[in-house]
Amino acid sequence: MSDKWKLKPVGLEDLSLLSEYFAKRPSGICENAVFDTYLWQNYYRPEYIKKENFLFFLLHDKEEIYTVMPLCERKYCKEAFQEIQNYFTKKLEKKLFMDMVDEEMLELLELPKEKYEITTNRDYYDYIYEGKRMAGLSGRKLHKKKNHLNAFMREYGDCSYYKSLTYDDAEDIITRMDTWLCDSNEREENIYAKAENEGFKRILKERMPLDFKMGGIYVHDKLEAFAAGSMSPNLDMCYIHIEKANPSIRGLYTAISSWFIKHEYPEVSLVNREDDMGLMGLRHSKESYQPIELISKYQIREK
Repeated sequence: MSDKWKLKPVGLEDLSLLSEYFAKRPSGICENAVFDTYLWQNYYRPEYIKKENFLFFLLHDKEEIYTVMPLCERKYCKEAFQEIQNYFTKKLEKKLFMDMVDEEMLELLELPKEKYEITTNRDYYDYIYEGKRMAGLSGRKLHKKKNHLNAFMREYGDCSYYKSLTYDDAEDIITRMDTWLCDSNEREENIYAKAENEGFKRILKERMPLDFKMGGIYVHDKLEAFAAGSMSPNLDMCYIHIEKANPSIRGLYTAISSWFIKHEYPEVSLVNREDDMGLMGLRHSKESYQPIELISKYQIREK
């Protein structure tokens, strides 16, 4: 039975393989990104099983073991789901719990309601924006955001600049991340925010060969805001995985949100700024940028 379900912890040696499988059915949700897998690697401790036509993960949250939707082409979704169900039933001797499932996957699976309970959680919906509107803050609905950016430029325009960042800037980024985390009570109290912080620091320190971009804003030659993002495979969409700024500088969050897209992904059609984790301050901020869509995610539990 161990040969049938060969379980392997995710490591950097798996980067090429995972990239291949993530590209088989791009879903547009932020969990469907290689960068996201390594960002949360220490927190969820992902392991995977690779079969001929698909790959699926096992993740750990506290004492619970669960899975997320399999990585495969559309035509193999049902086959992959049945194999995962068999693994939970026969190997783990547990009821199946699958998280972060997109609507297309649900439609493809056609699960019987008498056997599975399907639920959703607004806290984990992804926010989708038009790329050009985010870069230029154009349109009447973003007028307040434009005012925030103009206020920043009036105060700091002569002493601020944007810069594309690399691993050579890691020490500076890590120093600023630690400072802002300590200064933010909301983030200090949120276990996921702290895990995200530690995961990104690990990526920077180990200089992981991931395909992503970083950019920052300097004020008086001091890094005061930065962001990191990656492209979705086979979709004209970028994910904004990390976005941080000194909260005491008015308009700085607006500046980094706009300028990162403008400089790093100027031609992208859609921007996924991920979920709000149920943090009301973060939710208000993301809603204020006028998303064109919220991508729903679902949980599947065997009854």
